[in-house]
Amino acid sequence: MGRLSNLKLAIAIAGLSLLPQPAIALPWPASLQPLVQSLTRFGFQVRLQRPRQDGLYGYLAPAERLIVINPVVFELGIAEATLVHEAVHAAQFCAGRTQLRVLGLPYDPPPQVRRAFLRYRDPRRQQLEAEAYAVQARSDRLTEVQRLLNQYCKPR
Repeated sequence: MGRLSNLKLAIAIAGLSLLPQPAIALPWPASLQPLVQSLTRFGFQVRLQRPRQDGLYGYLAPAERLIVINPVVFELGIAEATLVHEAVHAAQFCAGRTQLRVLGLPYDPPPQVRRAFLRYRDPRRQQLEAEAYAVQARSDRLTEVQRLLNQYCKPR
């Protein structure tokens, strides 16, 4: 009887590991916790994991309302800029409801990042990326991206 109960307990514990896991929040520095919490409040999951495609620091999967951030951004010192960039895309998605929408922000990205968004052939995609790079380059980027999320997203 004792062996069977232990076996059932082991199977139950092993089964729990197969359940979907919550977004990882603890590794984020205290300065980024409010942004991660806002994204969660607006229905986005933020996960730290290697992206499916090599060479990406992060991406937004709009249909799943999922933001994936490559853990390497911490080693590179670009975690804040990367999270802000993807959060801008989240605000663009909220604005467009079913697809990303250009927000028409009144400022431009710095010239040194032009190559990063001009590599996309689609002019609309260039505009979306230009906005994300423009916000991530601002000195007040955390405040600005919070403003955009609050303006375009609704709590879920």
